[in-house]
Amino acid sequence: MPVALVAGATRGAGRAIAVELARAGFYVYATGRSSRVTGASELGRPETIEETGDLIRAAGGTGTARVVDHEDPGQVAALMDVIGDERGRLDLLVNDIFGGDRYMQWDKPLWEHDWPGGLRMLEMGVHTHLISCRAAIPVLLATAAAQGTRGLVVEMTDGTAQANATYRPNVGFYYDLVKASVGRIVIGLAAELANLPVTALGVTPGWQIGR
Repeated sequence: MPVALVAGATRGAGRAIAVELARAGFYVYATGRSSRVTGASELGRPETIEETGDLIRAAGGTGTARVVDHEDPGQVAALMDVIGDERGRLDLLVNDIFGGDRYMQWDKPLWEHDWPGGLRMLEMGVHTHLISCRAAIPVLLATAAAQGTRGLVVEMTDGTAQANATYRPNVGFYYDLVKASVGRIVIGLAAELANLPVTALGVTPGWQIGR
């Protein structure tokens, strides 16, 4: 059974992706910070990672919901050890981590944007992706070599390459920087993985307004 890690699966697109991958036959490790046991993350949202695990099982899938802070390289490395010990492979990494919504300041240029909040957005939306990729890609490569398959890294972002090629002033300086940086991560990984059995790509899920 192929194995997927969906990092940032507590709510929204990450949760939906985790559930649908499980429904499609992947064993899914769904990670996030908000938990019934340890409490909410700094966002203070009601969703928990355990609820994602419940939805995976309700969809007839299999997987594990784990509390992991992807800003902590030690926690992510420990997660890779668990995946290796329990499943012996990793075929897909979905990086959907952000959570910087509370720090967004619309239409704020750099010199007016809250400084600690802006840096926090970079930690949550860029550092987490780098930490996760650095830990997971060697496991993806090892799996591909052992299984004769190809691995996949999916970087979730906002906006197309064309849209992010120019500055989007209406979203605030740091939000624009985070999303442009994720696009650059994809470009860099695609170049570095060009002759290896892992593919990196970026996905924008789009927006749903209302119900």
